[in-house]
Amino acid sequence: MGITPVRALAEQLGRAGREVTVVHRARDREHAALTAELEALADDLPVTVHVLLGPWPDATTALTPAMLAELTPTIAGSDVFFCGSPAFMTSTRRAVLDAGASPRRVRSEIFSF
Repeated sequence: MGITPVRALAEQLGRAGREVTVVHRARDREHAALTAELEALADDLPVTVHVLLGPWPDATTALTPAMLAELTPTIAGSDVFFCGSPAFMTSTRRAVLDAGASPRRVRSEIFSF
């Protein structure tokens, strides 16, 4: 699951005093693993969590540059980490860059099954 390394990074960076925004994309609540842990981190650390649920790929639930810019207004000056399936990674990378993130500050890990 792509959220596993993101959850670990959120905790480590949050404990170091860095502001962290997690955008967790899942098909439904059943597939939104680690949501409770992320929300617990948000209670104690400078971590903001957005859980987006819905079918993928779907034009109404896709991560778009506009959506990312709204959820993460500092994306242009931020380090961006994301994980997921190859198709998800391709569309997300495009959206992250189109939202203004610097290619030098974007890191990703593909999970294939």
